Amino acid sequence: PFSYEVQGQPAGLAFDLCDIIRENTGLALEYYGYENTQTAVEALKNGEIDMIASMVKLADDDEFKYSKDYFSAMNIMAKRTALDVTDLDDKKAAVVKGEQNLYEGDTANQVVYDTISDCIESVQREKTDYTVTNYYSANYYIRENECDRVDLIPSSNSSTLHMGFLDSADA
Repeated sequence: PFSYEVQGQPAGLAFDLCDIIRENTGLALEYYGYENTQTAVEALKNGEIDMIASMVKLADDDEFKYSKDYFSAMNIMAKRTALDVTDLDDKKAAVVKGEQNLYEGDTANQVVYDTISDCIESVQREKTDYTVTNYYSANYYIRENECDRVDLIPSSNSSTLHMGFLDSADA
């Protein structure tokens, strides 16, 4: 829900923020869609784009600078209803390809999907046991996909969204 396309046009919170910037500065903005953060970061590093509109601070971020955060959401675990969360060692975690995952377990237990919507749907269909994401996205996709077998467990961590630039850029 932060950045996506509707009939080939950009939409979502990140686009809305860019639109406000465009209106208030007179800048002409071009939008490019990437399948995940990893490919967008590669495009930024290669000079194909100047900014990533929807970016969580990366763990290895000495190459980047970020705007002030414009959105913050609590991280949660979206889990199968019957899952006992006290022992996740042998449980399957759904993770999003190319994203900095909040999951910290053994990679052998990861099942990779293209989107967080796919991850939540995999929990609903019991193909995986849980996924970790922010509350905003989880709530949105649980409602959109009418998931009735997914429970949310809050975390003490949160995620914030920023605009991301190369450290060398004149933001």
